Formats: sequence, structure tokens, C-alpha cells
Amino acid sequence: MSFITRNFKHCIKSPRTAWATIKAMRAYRKRMIWCEVCLNDAIDVHHCLPIHVRPDLAADPENFISVCKDCHLHIMHLGNYRWYLNNARSVADMIKRNLMTK
Repeated sequence: MSFITRNFKHCIKSPRTAWATIKAMRAYRKRMIWCEVCLNDAIDVHHCLPIHVRPDLAADPENFISVCKDCHLHIMHLGNYRWYLNNARSVADMIKRNLMTK
């Protein structure tokens, strides 16, 4: 019996850890260095539609939004990382417009 037949989970590649996803997120982070909500220094790349909902969009730059740590938790996940926004891009644009008019 080979290692693969005994441990079949090693054959399944998660879209979250796939090289294409990591490469696309790094490229997006280099391009978008500011938080798209509050215009602070961005550290995180957030998936607008989570990977568990749409794994086919895991490496799609149209599904990314660059956010700082505070905006990632409090706005994109509503204070709990188990939750997510369906319309993250439109909420970020609305908040940015409100901040710029003040």
C-alpha cells in the first residue's frame, strides 16, 4: 500500500493554500497598499466572497479588497470572523465616500 492510498487527504489541495491564490493575493497586496475603506496602510487582502462560498474565485483579483486589520474585523466580518458581508465592495465604497465628505 502506498502513502497516497493510506493518506488520501494529502492529494486534495485547498483553494486557500493553492499557489495561484497566494501569488494573486501577493500581487494584489503590492498593487493596493492602502485600505480601501479608511485609506490607512493596508495589511490584509480580504475575499469579497469567501473561499468556502465560491472556491472558483479564490485567485480572482476582482474578488479581493485591500483592508487594514481594524476594517477587516469590524467592517468586513462584522466583529466576528465567522461572519462575512455579501456586498463588501459596495459597503467599502460607501464608507470611503462618507469619510471623504467629512
